Amino acid sequence: MKMINRHFTITAAITTKLTLCLFTSLLFSSLAHAQNEGRWYNVEVLIFKRLGAEALTQENWRNDVKLGYPDKFKYLQSGGSQNFSQLPSSSHKLGGYNYTLKKNENYQVLSHKAWKQQMQGEKQAPAIVVNGGRSIGSHKELEGYIKIHIARYLHIKTDLWLTDTKSLTETAVDNYNAEEWPSLPARPGTSASEVKSNAAVNLQSFDNNYKSTYPLATLRERRRMRSNELHYIDHPLMGVLIMITPIDNN
Repeated sequence: MKMINRHFTITAAITTKLTLCLFTSLLFSSLAHAQNEGRWYNVEVLIFKRLGAEALTQENWRNDVKLGYPDKFKYLQSGGSQNFSQLPSSSHKLGGYNYTLKKNENYQVLSHKAWKQQMQGEKQAPAIVVNGGRSIGSHKELEGYIKIHIARYLHIKTDLWLTDTKSLTETAVDNYNAEEWPSLPARPGTSASEVKSNAAVNLQSFDNNYKSTYPLATLRERRRMRSNELHYIDHPLMGVLIMITPIDNN
């Protein structure tokens, strides 16, 4: 009987310690989350495309993807000091990478932006609308959004889609069936009159002289990040460089 009582006493003590440790961990995590929200950061994102022939043949791209923008979104603003205002190129920390990529014939820079952002939690943080590259009707070859929020760490979510047109060749014709691919969604926040000219564009509506060898490729990624560190998100057809710097440290 004494051994049984001792066993239950030890088990209860271990359970109590584990519960206390879990509660303490959750408490510190909640406090860190609350303390981090509202902090200001400089965010810089560089998105580039691979041009080599190998990139086009490395993957078979899924055509059953759904494209769209979330209800809560933001466009970057030109100038100013408010939230989501763009920073001048003179303040870019990734300018050297931009220069190197542009000098290399195997890459093309699609978008390079930097802005100020007051970090919020995941539910409050808006998606930042992204586009770049060549025009495809009223769209761009790179579209989608990036969402950055803060908890105990910084977090980034990318939902980007890359559509590219190539000169029409026999190979492209043989491999191409526009009906199998999703439409490009209209930009969020467009007015009723703009929707007519910026409505969801089916890939069949491309110019007759151009079609796509890979009509659509998506980059969907979630990543936990630290500030003051360069982060890289890789993809067979593109890449994303991200640097987030606390403004207090500048």
